[in-house]
Amino acid sequence: MPRESLIDRIRPFIFVFLLVFLPIALFHAFTDYMYVYRVPAGTTVVDRSMVKSHSRLGEYLAGLKWTKEHPWIEPYLGYRHYIIPDGATELRSAFQWNLNVVSVTIPDSVTKISRMGFRGCKKLESVTLPSGITEIPEQLFWECEALRFFRIPDGVKTIGLGAFQDCFKLRKIVIPDSVETIAPGAFGHCLELREIVLPDSLKEIPDYMCADCANLTGIRIPDGVTAIGREAFLRCLSLREIAIPDSVSKIGDRAFDRCESLERVRIPSGVTAIGSDAFKQCAALREAEILGGIDRIDVRTFMGCSSLKKAVIPAGVKRIWDEAFSGCAALEEIALPDGLLSIDHEAFSGCEALEKIDFPATLETIESFAFYHCTSLKKVVIPPAMKEIHYGAFSDCSALSDVEFTPPSADGPKMYIDSHAFMRTAVPPEKIPKSR
Repeated sequence: MPRESLIDRIRPFIFVFLLVFLPIALFHAFTDYMYVYRVPAGTTVVDRSMVKSHSRLGEYLAGLKWTKEHPWIEPYLGYRHYIIPDGATELRSAFQWNLNVVSVTIPDSVTKISRMGFRGCKKLESVTLPSGITEIPEQLFWECEALRFFRIPDGVKTIGLGAFQDCFKLRKIVIPDSVETIAPGAFGHCLELREIVLPDSLKEIPDYMCADCANLTGIRIPDGVTAIGREAFLRCLSLREIAIPDSVSKIGDRAFDRCESLERVRIPSGVTAIGSDAFKQCAALREAEILGGIDRIDVRTFMGCSSLKKAVIPAGVKRIWDEAFSGCAALEEIALPDGLLSIDHEAFSGCEALEKIDFPATLETIESFAFYHCTSLKKVVIPPAMKEIHYGAFSDCSALSDVEFTPPSADGPKMYIDSHAFMRTAVPPEKIPKSR
């Protein structure tokens, strides 16, 4: 039997190489040529003029008549992956509105990136920021719709205005303890954001920080935060729980407006101001515990919280403003504090489950339609300090049949009762005294 030659022995391996490995190698070489762009070595400042969008072959193909007749192929001809060389120190809006870029490799030598540096890069999926930067500039990743995960490097101290706004697919972001300031709207309208880890160094939740993050289910506000800004969590439709630390002193307007899945809220005693519409239309909210520190319940604070059954208003509150609890159809129990002076327009209108309410002896004014359409309310006792009961204050309280007026002292205040204050109720007219 003749001996096999060396060629005969390695022929199967040559066949496998030619059939499998060589096409793969050629494919990667072609891909690297077509889609990977390396910024020339020695570049220190990378701007738009330094970043090419097409290879020579891509430019040639883009110029063909067939390509122009089929513009859908144009995005497949541009570079997708960019590599910045070591030694570069600054990026100047080099990639703004680049619709082809998928990834960018940035060396640690880069210490500065300009505002809006990657804005509108709708296919950007991956970018690792260098460890030397101290700021995420304003609108840096605005409308980077394909970005899914991002870890901010240690050493960053500031996250700029709208830095990640409209990153629709961003699911998780980790913020290091070095961050001290987050500007308004930093993560606004990140529709898929499910998790955000805030640093213990943070002192304030800025305005609009997570507004319209519809899939955010929970967030831990660090101890030490003193304020929750305006619309910070507006329309976070999936947010189920929020723990407000004792360090917080202010909750801004519409901070949790339309958080439709929020079930319970505890507002600590250190809070001295709750803005208007703060918890408006939190449809799943069942219990609101306010421990003290505020002097009023602002306009529409709990309006439309249709599942709210119990609310405790702390001592020190002197005024319940317009529509504060309007539309809380399930509200069965409300504790009003001594020292309360005024219940304003439509404050409890539409609280259909409310059967009883005890007015404190200090109450002086019930404004128009304050208890409109409280259809389960059966009896009210008007305190002796009462000065004014305005038009429609108890109108359409169809079950209300008993009103008790506490006789005033000889030197007590004069009282005005509008002739329509108890219209469309079951209260006999003779039970309603004339204004005195």
